[in-house]
Amino acid sequence: MTLLLRNEADIVRHNIDFHLACGVDHVIATDNASVDGTREILSEYERKGILTLIDEPVHDYSQYRWVTHMALMARDQFDADWIINNDSDEFWLAPDSDLKKSIEGREADILQCQRRNMTYAYDDDDPLPWHEKAYYRIANPTPIPALGDRFRDPLPNPYFFLALPGKALLRAKSLRAVHQGNHGADYDREPITIQSDIVVYHYPLRSKAQFESKIRQGGEAYAANQELPETIGWHKRRWYRMLLEHGLETAIADALPCQRDIESKLISGEVVPDRGPFSSNLC
Repeated sequence: MTLLLRNEADIVRHNIDFHLACGVDHVIATDNASVDGTREILSEYERKGILTLIDEPVHDYSQYRWVTHMALMARDQFDADWIINNDSDEFWLAPDSDLKKSIEGREADILQCQRRNMTYAYDDDDPLPWHEKAYYRIANPTPIPALGDRFRDPLPNPYFFLALPGKALLRAKSLRAVHQGNHGADYDREPITIQSDIVVYHYPLRSKAQFESKIRQGGEAYAANQELPETIGWHKRRWYRMLLEHGLETAIADALPCQRDIESKLISGEVVPDRGPFSSNLC
């Protein structure tokens, strides 16, 4: 598994321990100039020999380059057969928590994995930790609309109720490059892609402070990257603009539902509770 991180101390242990318990053999992590203790946590796993740590201090969000570098290292230096290119807020859950069993015998190059965005109410001030309160998801996500102005037009639903693209689990053989966002990859030939039964549980917003930090660093990094079009990372650019122009509450309300919305949608069945990886003792 590869990991690209910046200031993820609140979740990184959960992530690494969970995936090691589910069958990951080794972790390659790139720390992007964390200042909250993330790098120190990664160093603990490095000393145990289960993680290889790379430092990347540049703040321009060249994700696809850094992730491709790690993926090719996993293949060429660690003889990886399959690679999960992961973010710290994503937990890849197989039906019986055995990732290797779900991959075994697959003839594809890319296994497309459904992503479930786990939310809670942005106006919920309950002090419970994120993994105890972020257990709501939309049953049938809304397609992303065609927005005239993707930075200012209103969304039909909170962003994390939209049908966001899934993630790609990659065969290492013949891999050339990982796409920005880890949604796909390029190979030396036309890759074979199939749908997987592995589900990616996504916990993108865990506290107001974490959200503000992530939006500021993401917005500033995208602004510094002159290679990527504005369509890449548009939601983070959108929230960064909202944060600067209208404040944190406006950006959060664009991303998450309110308590009243969750309650009404629970009654209608549009929202369902789902403990996902936290229903077991693996996290």
